[in-house]
Amino acid sequence: MERIADQAALTDLLTTHPYSLFTPYAGQDAVNSIRTIMHSVAESRLYADIGGKPCLTEETGVLGPMTAGEKEKAAFARTNLFSNWAHDCKGMLWWCRFDQLSLDFSPYNYSAVEQELGLFRQDRTPKPVLIEFRNFTNFLGKLL
Repeated sequence: MERIADQAALTDLLTTHPYSLFTPYAGQDAVNSIRTIMHSVAESRLYADIGGKPCLTEETGVLGPMTAGEKEKAAFARTNLFSNWAHDCKGMLWWCRFDQLSLDFSPYNYSAVEQELGLFRQDRTPKPVLIEFRNFTNFLGKLL
């Protein structure tokens, strides 16, 4: 079994992969509830504090329309961006860049959970989540 401290000894940066739906006790509430929102921050801070290394949320998101609409996904992203930043987590990556609705290879040609997770729609127009990332970047730019 690999421990957080073992990983920290071998890396410069720790990462988390927090999806509350798949984490015991974290996926019991709505997407924009305090427990779900704080999952990413709590897990990333736990890793950073135990490992003594910076940590970022390597991948997070809302699992498509089965869990939330576009408005809720954008609110989830906005709150996570600010929560991670406020708690000294070193970054946050979203899964993934483009929706995967028309691919003809596995697993994206049949997995409903993974087809609409992108920052862009298939026609390459930005989704509200991406707008929140841009707004957050603009916010940080004004602080410098």
